[in-house]
Formats: sequence, C-alpha cells, structure tokens
Amino acid sequence: MAQSPLPPPSPSPARSGPPWLTLAIPQLVTALLVLWVTNLAIHTGLRWANTLLRWVRWPVRLYGIAAFDQTYTGWIMVTLLGLTLASPWLMDNLLSWAYGQRPLSSLHLQRQHPDLLQHLRQTCRHQGWQLPQLRLLPEAPPVCFSYGGWPGPPRIVVSQSLLDQFSSAELRALYSYEMAHQANGDLLVISALGLGQLVTYTAYWRLAGWGEKLTGIAARSLGAGINALYLLFWGLRQLSLWLSRLRSQAADDRALSFCDRPTDHQHALLHLTATLAGDSQRQGHLHPLVVALEVLLPLSSRAAVSPGSFLRRQYVNALLADDRYNPYRRWLLTQASHPSLGDRLAWLASQATARGQTPIWGITVAAQAPRPPFSPSLLAQQKGPLLGLLTGGAVALGLWLVGGLAEPLGWYGLSSFNQDGDLLRGGVWLGLGLGMLSRINRLYPDFPPGLTSSCQIGEVLVNRHHRLPVEGQPLQIEGTLVGPSGLANSLGQQIYLASSGGLIKLGWTTIQLGWMQLLQPQYHPKQWLGQPVRIKGWGRRAGGNFWLDVAQLVPLNHPDQGFIDQGPWLQTLLSLGLALAGVAILGWG
Repeated sequence: MAQSPLPPPSPSPARSGPPWLTLAIPQLVTALLVLWVTNLAIHTGLRWANTLLRWVRWPVRLYGIAAFDQTYTGWIMVTLLGLTLASPWLMDNLLSWAYGQRPLSSLHLQRQHPDLLQHLRQTCRHQGWQLPQLRLLPEAPPVCFSYGGWPGPPRIVVSQSLLDQFSSAELRALYSYEMAHQANGDLLVISALGLGQLVTYTAYWRLAGWGEKLTGIAARSLGAGINALYLLFWGLRQLSLWLSRLRSQAADDRALSFCDRPTDHQHALLHLTATLAGDSQRQGHLHPLVVALEVLLPLSSRAAVSPGSFLRRQYVNALLADDRYNPYRRWLLTQASHPSLGDRLAWLASQATARGQTPIWGITVAAQAPRPPFSPSLLAQQKGPLLGLLTGGAVALGLWLVGGLAEPLGWYGLSSFNQDGDLLRGGVWLGLGLGMLSRINRLYPDFPPGLTSSCQIGEVLVNRHHRLPVEGQPLQIEGTLVGPSGLANSLGQQIYLASSGGLIKLGWTTIQLGWMQLLQPQYHPKQWLGQPVRIKGWGRRAGGNFWLDVAQLVPLNHPDQGFIDQGPWLQTLLSLGLALAGVAILGWG
C-alpha cells in the first residue's frame, strides 16, 4: 500500500471526556434495553405457546400450561446479572474449547517483541494496574480484543498471526487501544453481549458443519434450527452496535495517552484492515471468530472485506474520503459496529499534525471536491420506515391528547380517542407501511438499457461519493461466487463476489432464501459457489461498508440457469400489507 505524505484533513477537536463517565449512561441504557427485549421475547413466546396449546387442546384440555402465564421478570434479571458477572470465565472456557485459546507467557512475548512487554509493564505500573491476563489464539486470523475486567484484570487476546505479521510499534498501538477500554471502564456490558454472540454464532457454525452429513428432511429441519440461532446472534449484535461504536471512539482517544504516536495507530488500523481482508480473500469468507466477536475487535471486519479488500490498490485516498466527507455519514452508522475507517484515520492525522508528526494518511484535494449539499428530503427517504413509524405514532399520541381534553371541553365526539390502544397500533403500522412504500422506486431503480459488465469495482467505489444507500446504483459485475458452503449459508449470510481486487458482499431477500433452503434447495444461489457468475444489482454504501443488493445472478457456465431475487416485489407487498393492516385496525377500532 502506498504511503506517500498527503495534506492532512482539518484538525478535529479532542473528543475525550471523563474516562468512565463518558460511557456509563450508554452502558446502562444498553443493559436495560437487553433486559427489556429479553423479558418481552420470553414472555411473548410463552404466551404464544399457551395460545397454541389451547387451540390444539393439548396436553391439558383447554387450559394450557399455567406456568406459561406467569411473570418471570425477576428471574430473568437475576439470570442476566449472573451471566454478566460470570461472562469472563465462561468466555475463557468457550474460547479455549472452540478456538484453542491459551495463556500467552511473558517469555513468549519477550522473545518476539521485548519492547511491547516493557510498554505493557510501564503502562500498568503508571496506572496502578495489575498486568492484564495475556491470552493467545494459535490458529486464528490476525485479531486482538479484550474482555472481562471484573473483579480481576481484563483479558487481552491476540492471535499468533498478529504477533508474527505486525511490528512492535503497531502492536503497541493495538495493545494501547485494548488497555484504553480498561481505563474507560467499558468492558463489563460488552463482554456479556460478546459472550452471547460467541455462544450463538459458534453453535450455529458448528451445527452447520455437522449438518453437512445429513440429507433430506433431517438437513432441512436442522437448517431451520440453525437459522433460528443465527437470527438470535443477529439480534444480540443489533443491541450491541450503538455501545460498540461509542466505546471504539472513546478508546481511540484514550489510547493516545498510552501510545502518543497517532501515526502508529494509523499504521495498525490500515495493516489490520489489509490482513483481515487478505485472510477473508484466501478463505472466501470471514473467519467465524471474527464474525462472532466483531463488536470486541478494534475495527469492523465487515468493512475490512469491502471496501477494505480494495485498499491495496490505487484507490486508498478516494475510497476513504467518503467516510470523512459524506454529509450524511453520521446518519449512516446505525448498522455499523465501529466508526468508519476514514473518519478514524483522518482524526488520527489531525492529532499527529498537532503533535508535530507527519501523518501517513491524508485526503487529496481531488478526493474532497465537489460535495453535494445536505438534502433533508433525501435523508427522509433513506429513513422512510423509521420516519413513518414515528409519524404514525406521534399522530396517534396527538389524538390521544385531544381525546383526553375533549370531555372537559365538551367535545364528546372526540372523547373516544382517549387511551385507544387500537389507534396507536393502527397509526404505527400505517405509518411504517407508508414510510417503506415511499422509497421503493428510489431504492430499486430500473436498470438502464445496454448495461455492461464492470470488473473495475475500485473505480465504481471511487465514483460513488457522498450518496445514500437509498440511491441504488445499478451495476453489472462479473466474478467468482465465494463463501462457506452448505447450511452455514442458507440465508445468504456470507456470499461474496470475488471481483478484480477484492470481495463484494452480496445482499439478498433473506425471507426468500430461507424459504428456498427449506423447500427448493436446488435453486439456492449457494449451489454456484466457486463458479464464475454475472451479478446484476444495486450498489450501496453506508457506515464504511459497501455491498451489492442482488437483482439477478447468472452462472457464466450455465447461462440458462440462475436466480432472480424478488426483493422489490416482496418489500412492496410487505409495505402494502402493513399499511392495509393499519387501516383495518383503525377502521375496526
């Protein structure tokens, strides 16, 4: 990767705050949200099970199971608290059993990187800390992460490949980043969430591998079970994303107090991106540990695949400039586990300049211009479902208020609005449906006639600046379809297109693929893994990630076969269904 000195971006103000107070409220909010979602899911599942039992009149006549109608909020709170406190020891054992984790001896570290061990000891002595428990993953890709920290010192885990491939200066920056999490006091909640994701994804991955030996109805039944595990993992990841982004940004700030060389942090992030991208290209997919513990890693493994796998080409500055200067970038991080790489590198460049150091990365003048103005209407289309849901709920709550004031004011015709639950439910469903429907055409524009295949995806990424994902860019790209085979990809979770220079994540209508896996596995796109294909779809970029939503897949060796994704039609039908359901609820109410 070329590292020519370039003009740094404008200096950013320091972002640091009080070490642990900065993240105390986000951790508390995340913990309460996890408790609320878990409590709601368990009790809703029990109620539905009892409803089903009463409907089929089994096993206890018409009465169901009395225990399913009880409230277990207290037990759920105690269980979640116990799992949180025990998460370091549980993760120790799971990482040891599933991924071969073992202690990293001081002698081992001293032999490879004596300066690094000295840095760790000096930092801990200056902070009044015990030395962290150092752990090693012998066979994993280049990764590092930390967890635990209560009641003893945290665990800092690195892979042997990281120790082999990274310089002492880069490792010092990465270890400083992990020690920053200890200084910020942000490990307890994220460690518990990381444990849940590690358990669910590891079980999903192992069962998928075992299921390759099964056929017929047994394989399909197991496929449904492991898809449920994956959806549980996905839900836990969603609950972790906000906290993960905040703690990553805070750790970037705090790490500079342990390793006051922002250029080393830049080197480490770029090198880690390149090595993770290279490992995913060799395997054709992300390592399961990297997927399971993404929220604990120093950067987003998904962004390391695409556009990260193209960073070794001539597009580095232009690729990352969009992360820094896209006027909508703050609104596009909802599905990102970390702040975008370009934003982090640019901030580190400003810190290096402030310290009199020469940053290794900047943004060229050409990459900065021209930029379109911020468009609230376009952003409203991007956030259409959320905006519609909030608007429908707000209108319903407003009518509630009118209903509450109607009787004292003598407006008896409006008093029925007061505390009408159907009004709120109908308004929310109607607003959500209309919000989704309002952006369908822009989200899935028609393909222009004569669209030709492009192999230079790097140029496509460079030219796709300052746009929103809702502005779908019609593309046709040829490459090789890669990813894990069998049940591990029944929902298309990790299917990529290996194009010129790197990997492109492919997006699918998950409902459609799940249905095909159960009923028509012979038509599932994963059957063409390892084969050259032509993909027609819509390119999108958000939160530092780039992906291609598939419209059509054609195997070049069998052009008479292929797959057509029904995403636009399914979203249209879902939008209309939600809107009509809202109208029906309001009409019946």
